[in-house]
Amino acid sequence: MLSLKDVSFVYTDSNVNALEDVSLDFSKGEFIGLIGGTGHGKTTLLLCLNGLIPHFVKGTFSGSVLVDGVNTRGSSVSSLAPKVGLVFQNPDDQIFSLEVRDEVGFGPRNLGFSDKEVSEKVEEALSLVGITHLADSDTSNLSAGQKQLVCIASVLAMEPAVLVLDEPTAELDFKSSEKVYHVLNSLRDQGTTVIVVEHKMNFLSEYADRIIVLNNGRVFMDDTPDKVFSSVDKLSELGISPPSVYKLRDGLKKEGVVFSFSSVDEAIKQLSARLNK
Repeated sequence: MLSLKDVSFVYTDSNVNALEDVSLDFSKGEFIGLIGGTGHGKTTLLLCLNGLIPHFVKGTFSGSVLVDGVNTRGSSVSSLAPKVGLVFQNPDDQIFSLEVRDEVGFGPRNLGFSDKEVSEKVEEALSLVGITHLADSDTSNLSAGQKQLVCIASVLAMEPAVLVLDEPTAELDFKSSEKVYHVLNSLRDQGTTVIVVEHKMNFLSEYADRIIVLNNGRVFMDDTPDKVFSSVDKLSELGISPPSVYKLRDGLKKEGVVFSFSSVDEAIKQLSARLNK
């Protein structure tokens, strides 16, 4: 679905590679978590996936990014948008329509769909993220969580094969964050490839199939959540805080007590069973 080969990028006002020799492949229906310290290339990588780099963001780009076999160098961002949908960190940077229905319909309308088709796609997208009741609402009156769901719906209305999100829960409380991840998980189950930059590791531990760690613009790790988050010391050296249960498991292991839990529920069950013995 997506393939990066030897991708490097240097911003115009910098002499340091934001990305350096990155080669990655993403398959249909994968849920990928992208993590790393601030300034280590996560957002830059996302911008490469839908052609904003190299077409809009100024800098020196090398390597290749293929979207469903199509090289982004030779494709316009508008032609890539229906294939790779990008949701920004701050919803207010993305929402510009006064009404939710108009915001969600903007993408398919500009892709040339008829009014009937646009209406159908809007209703379907709103339903997918569970905000049909907000269709006629003023976007300025929405909560941060509702705005983020509107942004996701507006991208989904274009039916992209890949959904890319840059810290979608950065401004959300736990309940709103959980709702976003339930939606993303449902989309993955329907075959959408989901790629998320995230600092809330507990959600990635629960939902992601794969974790990619970037460090200084390079791929430092690429493995299952359990393998990556088990490397507590390595991640800590990079300034990344693994989920609490992995810290607990690592601490117990260093004391000679080995457990295999990877969630709070599993930790409670295994610890309780050990104590009962």
